[in-house]
Order: sequence, then C-alpha cells, then structure tokens
Amino acid sequence: LNYGHMPPWLAYFLPSLAVTESPVYFKEQFLDGDDWTSRWIESKHKSDLGKFILSSGKFYGDQKKDKGLQTSQDVGFYALLPRSEPFSNKSQMLVVQFTMKHEQNTDCGGGYVKLFPSLDQKDIQVGSGSLRKIGTSCPSKR
Repeated sequence: LNYGHMPPWLAYFLPSLAVTESPVYFKEQFLDGDDWTSRWIESKHKSDLGKFILSSGKFYGDQKKDKGLQTSQDVGFYALLPRSEPFSNKSQMLVVQFTMKHEQNTDCGGGYVKLFPSLDQKDIQVGSGSLRKIGTSCPSKR
C-alpha cells in the first residue's frame, strides 16, 4: 500500500482490522493412509452396518491428497464417528464444513454429519437423535 495516497477514512479503518484465529475442534484430511482407523470409531450396534474404506473415488485432482472415507457398498447403513474430546462453543458460533461426493447413481441416498451432546460412540445407531443434522437425502432426485 502506498500510504501517501490513501484516503483519510481508510487510514482510520486499517488499524481496526485484526486477524483472529478460532479454535479448531476437529480436522481430518486422511493424509496418513490407513491410520485413520485409529482416530475413528465404527459403531458396533448392528453387525450388518456397512464398512468405510479410504479412497480418492472416481474423480479427484490429486489421487494421494484427495482421499476421504467412502462407503464400500452402494446400498446400506453406515455409522462412524471420530474420536473426539468434549468441547463447548457456548456463546460462540460453530462452523461445520465438510465435503461430500455422491458418485453412485442412486434413486435415494444421503449422507449426514450429526452433532451430538454426548453418547456411547461404539453404540451409535442410524436413528440416534442429534442436536444438529447436516446433509441431504435423495440428492439425485430430479
């Protein structure tokens, strides 16, 4: 910036700009191969729940860096949670960001991120109540 040619109002505004860093409660990038299994808990509630695998999927920019969890079968129920410590964001905004890629051509299917107050992670059920449910059902409906 050339401060000699700066509008006077901008000179008063710039010092008030501050970069803030918010706490990150959870972040997963799957950059260490199958070690993700030590950080995630698959539900043991039902024996017929589907299994997740690590994959880049059919479409990716960088096959090694663009990995994520993929359902191993086209049809089924899945339940998986990250090992995480309890946290509170009382009186603060909570931002949840995730990327989901549906590559199958299904009539109805969906994926969700659910936020729970607390629960037994190994006994999570497909219908377990949550504080917030983020995601879509039947994404390929036209």
